[in-house]
Amino acid sequence: MTRKQRTNINTAIRYILHVMVGILMVYPLICMVGATFKTNSEIFYQRMVLSEESGAGWL
Repeated sequence: MTRKQRTNINTAIRYILHVMVGILMVYPLICMVGATFKTNSEIFYQRMVLSEESGAGWL
């Protein structure tokens, strides 16, 4: 493997890790926004981000 190929592979791995960490950091924010559209009982007893009434129950 040449030095350029190794550098490209390392760069790709680094970008993949950054994207994964970014998703992990943004997910709680998405959950908080989704929780604003729910009642207290829906927050504590359902695992979906948005409620069924909002029309996005598949999330």
